[in-house]
Amino acid sequence: MKKIITFLLFSFFLSNCFSQGVWDPKATCQGSARYRAIAFEINGKCYMGTGSTGGGITQNLKDLWEFDPLLNSWSQMADLPDSARTNATASSVGNYGYVGLGSNKGTLLQDWWQFDPTGNNWQAVANYPGIPRYGAGAFTLQDILYVGGGLNGSNQAQSDFYAYNPSNNSWSPKASLPIGVSSAATFTIEQKGYFIAGASTASINGTEQTIEYDPVNNSWTTKAPYAGGNTYSAIGFSLFGYGYVGTGFTGNLTDQMWRYNPILDECTPETNWPTGLRQFAVSCTSGNKAYVGTGNSTGGQIFSDWWEFVPAINSTNSFLTTGESTSIKFDPIQKEIVIRTIKSNETLRIYDIAGKLLFEKLLNQEVNSFSWNNTGIFFATLTNGRNVTSSKIACLN
Repeated sequence: MKKIITFLLFSFFLSNCFSQGVWDPKATCQGSARYRAIAFEINGKCYMGTGSTGGGITQNLKDLWEFDPLLNSWSQMADLPDSARTNATASSVGNYGYVGLGSNKGTLLQDWWQFDPTGNNWQAVANYPGIPRYGAGAFTLQDILYVGGGLNGSNQAQSDFYAYNPSNNSWSPKASLPIGVSSAATFTIEQKGYFIAGASTASINGTEQTIEYDPVNNSWTTKAPYAGGNTYSAIGFSLFGYGYVGTGFTGNLTDQMWRYNPILDECTPETNWPTGLRQFAVSCTSGNKAYVGTGNSTGGQIFSDWWEFVPAINSTNSFLTTGESTSIKFDPIQKEIVIRTIKSNETLRIYDIAGKLLFEKLLNQEVNSFSWNNTGIFFATLTNGRNVTSSKIACLN
């Protein structure tokens, strides 16, 4: 009976944690409107560049722009020193950004470049070890950058996968993706990387695959199919332990967005992309927000807009109850949970959203605190000495 009550309480409060996010327009991207660009984050700032302005294969770009979320402003940075390109690949490690691959005027590229925002300069580093390609995916885990997939010169989807270690400027082969794919949505959650959807061929056959990479075991696990269906050229980012995937081409362009829960291995609908149909946009996360923009739509329309996404997941939740004051709060700076209650001998239990008990502690003083390094959504319950679950629940990110 106790377990049933607990799950009913979880269901009741779920909407408070999982209402949909909000899109807000920000300063328009500087430079040319573009699609098939790249974006990455360094020290809270987003960097967007390269891509194509349309008008044929000669209209590729090599510029780079810095977006400061605090000032809501753009600044031009140094151009990529080598070829202009479209469908390039990028990610960041520590204080540096990395950009490479892609295509320019029909030539596929294999180079790899390091960008230093402090000196505003680029440095050529070790070339990508696989064959030249465009549309490859990338993510970073524990200061190692992982790159794979993409299309080769014959427009065949690749499945090889490599790790780049900036500390010694070296690449090493890793376990191949289960299938070849390009233009997939990528992100990381905790210590796992994800490729979702993507094109299996250049003739635009989208996939609905969701695959998870574990760097410890160097292995891929196939997860539940992407709820958006066979899709490619979607955006992907993660916030608060959840993945967000949307827009792209599903046979037609779409504006749908989905939130992926890695614990339950399922997608739920999110707030749709605010300006209608879109594909080949870019995304970047900074703090607890995401930034998305550029891309193209039907009729050859190409965009330079820039939007901020604020998830509706509560990072801190406290509550008051009749006749007493009780609060459960998460301090993201100190990485600890603080409980204040006038009662003693109550038991605190923290569950994940699947109902698995993660933590249990008897509270014997007015203020209790303990370290909490997990990310995601968790539910806290307090029970009295008779072990009856109370209705006190908090969402802790």
